[in-house]
This record gives sequence, structure tokens and C-alpha cells, in this order.
Amino acid sequence: MIKISIGFSKQKTAIVFAISLLIIIALVFYIGPSDVLGILKGTNIYLVIFCYVIILVSYSIRTARWNYLLQPLGFEYSFSIFHLLTAGLFINTIAQFRIGELARGYWLKKSKNFALMKGFTSIIIERFVDSSALVLLVAASTMSLFSFIAEEKQVELVQAVLFSLILLLLFISFFYLIHKPWFIDFCIKILQKIFPEKKFKIDISEGISDLTDNVRLLISNRKVVSISMAVSIPIWLIETTKIYLLAMAIGYPIPIWLAFFVGGASYLLGSAIINPFGTGTMLAMIGLLLLFFPEAIAFSIAFLDVFIYMSFLLVFGGASSLYHGVKF
Repeated sequence: MIKISIGFSKQKTAIVFAISLLIIIALVFYIGPSDVLGILKGTNIYLVIFCYVIILVSYSIRTARWNYLLQPLGFEYSFSIFHLLTAGLFINTIAQFRIGELARGYWLKKSKNFALMKGFTSIIIERFVDSSALVLLVAASTMSLFSFIAEEKQVELVQAVLFSLILLLLFISFFYLIHKPWFIDFCIKILQKIFPEKKFKIDISEGISDLTDNVRLLISNRKVVSISMAVSIPIWLIETTKIYLLAMAIGYPIPIWLAFFVGGASYLLGSAIINPFGTGTMLAMIGLLLLFFPEAIAFSIAFLDVFIYMSFLLVFGGASSLYHGVKF
């Protein structure tokens, strides 16, 4: 049996928010407030509103996918878990180590009386298919990226093809390995290292062995994993298209493949590190956009993307996390 305690203090949250705000302010002054404000003042508000609409569509599809992953584990379909999904993602942005994923599993148990480890299982597979979809998206757009940079230099184009093939090979290998018991055992051992028993304080009725069994049960259903993967691709196509629309909104349109590359890579990088209030993703996005645009334009696109993302999660997820409780 393992023990878990999930929660964070108001003081820590305030510190994280202050650091995130300082990072944004420092970037604005480094680039030049007049340049940034000059670009943002001309933003097409209708395209920004449309970005909120497509995020809502994306998160509705995410909710349907989570339901689909939960059903083989005995869960009855309920769209009401939409607020648990957004709350968990909101917590991810204000707490370290993506603790919102654990919160989401706990809230599912609390509100739907659903076995905790089964909830965690669905979230683990969900994270896998999301990461896989992003890798595919980045791999597919990388060839266009390097072709654009190379300007017909054959050597760099060959490097782009090889890089894309390596990413695709890694994806195929990983998708193959998840059907191997030894690989699942290896992943579970990593989870045990990340969440050691002595570190946590609240008893859970199911043990880590139940998590292992549930993961094996779910991934043995290839139809569920494959369909979840297929659904993940349009989810990220929708969310990265938001960058394309925001670039249009400020008057600096970019190729759609560039939006896919920048969005896919920055979302991967942002989720792999501590991402306080979306600033990790924003910094990654700025860095990638600087390959193609001046600093003020790169900052404006990334800032709008993170602002829309955070304000959406604050409205839907923030309220829900307060309702369910941020300490448990």
C-alpha cells in the first residue's frame, strides 16, 4: 500500500504567481514595452474570441477521450468530468511536478466513487497518447521547418529527413513496447521512485500492484489505445492551430506547418519542466519563434497563447478546483 498527500499552500501559489509575473514583466522591458504594446493594440479581437471557442472544442474532445479510456475500467460515461479535467490542468500550472494529474484521479474517486488507481491508469495512458501525438506532429512539421531554413541546401534537408525519421521510429518503438509486460514493470518502478512511500501521508485503499494490473488491462485493449491515439491527433492539431490564428490576429501570419512545429515543441517542453502559470511553455515558444521573427512579434504571439490558455483554465478549472478543494 502507498500513501499520498496532494496539496499546496497559498503562500507557495502566490510565490509562483509572482515569479511568473516578474518573468513576463522582465521580458516586456527587455524587448521594449512600446514595441509589444504597439503589436498587441492592433490585435483582432474576433480571432482571439474564436481561439477560446476552439479551446472549448478541444477540451470537450479531451473529455470524451477520457471517458473512453475509463469505460474499459468500469466507468459509466459522464461529461461532467469536464470540470475535473480542466481543474487538474489548472492545478498543473500552479503546482510542481504536474500534481494536477494526481488531483484529477483523487477528485474522480471523491465525486464519482471510482477506484483511485483505475483513475490514475486512465491518466497515465492519456499522457502517453498526448505525448505521442505531439511527437508525431513535431516530426511531420520538422521536414517543412528545415526545408524553410535550408533554402534548398541539400545537406540540411537530409538532416531534417533523418531527424523526422528518428522521431517516428521512437514513437513506433514506444507504441510497441507498451504491450510488453517487462516495459510496464519498468515504468511502474519509475513511478515508485517518483512517488516514494515515505513522502506521502494519506492512505490509499489500492496499492501500486493494482495500478500495474490496471495499466496492463487497459493497454491490452488495442482498440481503446489506438482510437485514443487517433483522437489525440486532432486535439493537438486544433490547439496548435490557435498559434496560427493568433499570428494572424496581430497581423503577422505564419505558415500552418510552423504553427504545428512551434506549438507541438513548446507544449512538449512546457509540460516536461515546471510550468508556473504557463511561463515554461511561453518561454519555449518565444525561443522557437525567434528563429523566424523579431523579439516583439515572438513575445506577442506566445503571450497571447498563454493568456488565452490560462484565462480559460482559470474560469473553468480554477472554480472547479476551489469547489473540490485544493488540499486533500
